[in-house]
Amino acid sequence: MVLGHQKGRNIQERQYRNFAMAKPEGYRKAVRLFEMAERFKLPVITFVDTPAADPGVESESRGISEAIAASMFKMFELTVPTISVIIGEGGSGGAIGIAASNRVLMQEHAIYSVIPPEGCAAILWRAPEKGDKAAMALRLTAQSALELGLIDEIIAEPKGGAHRRVTEAIGTVRMAIEEHFKELVKVKGPVLKEQRYQKFRKMGIFESASPA
Repeated sequence: MVLGHQKGRNIQERQYRNFAMAKPEGYRKAVRLFEMAERFKLPVITFVDTPAADPGVESESRGISEAIAASMFKMFELTVPTISVIIGEGGSGGAIGIAASNRVLMQEHAIYSVIPPEGCAAILWRAPEKGDKAAMALRLTAQSALELGLIDEIIAEPKGGAHRRVTEAIGTVRMAIEEHFKELVKVKGPVLKEQRYQKFRKMGIFESASPA
């Protein structure tokens, strides 16, 4: 089962697709697909490329936060192998809604963050133009995500970025997915479920030592 965000390649396509900001209906569709995957024992692959979930009043009135939570909850219930790939932007709950997987991979030049830098700067300093400062603080690069244990592998991109040599980039992503699936298919369903749960439970937990 393959699903993901579709952002578009030009401004017209991006406007048509709401800049890949999914609405509640999108996450409810994801839940239905996850349920189908579980029923027919299909591995799940998700591709993440969104700045965030849709922040509009209409989406809020239709329960966007509940829809994201339901999608995450369903992913944690799955007993089939799951892999998510951050291929561009992995922003906020909009990303994690379809990325609560056994393995999370990330392209070399993608970003993964709780909030876009401009939004963070607007909240902290009331100055969206300080987005570069916020980006440094957020540690949103693939290298930082790997160091912090948020992802499992960085997928190298062609020189100049994946968009420069798309076919080569697709092949690299495919090989990475295949390698992880080779490991995951050997694990029984209940163990996959528990591993996924523990993986995310450990995120953000740090040990502190008293000064000598």
